[in-house]
Amino acid sequence: MLEAQILADEVTDEPEADAAGGPLVVKTEKYPVKPMFVDEAVLQLQMNSSQQFVVFLNAKSEKVNVLYRRKQGNFG
Repeated sequence: MLEAQILADEVTDEPEADAAGGPLVVKTEKYPVKPMFVDEAVLQLQMNSSQQFVVFLNAKSEKVNVLYRRKQGNFG
């Protein structure tokens, strides 16, 4: 099961200056990533209605994926 807890010591709320004058990054978060299949990630989101997305290592493709809850209730 992927832990969706934000690692408190990893969260940054201070803006980082962009050397090129582009948009500022105002907040970053790091999440532990666990290998799982897409259907497991869907179950993870379905079990936790307050969670809007899950970051996971796709067990089939071995690539980092983000699965998110769409406004219509589907997943993307």
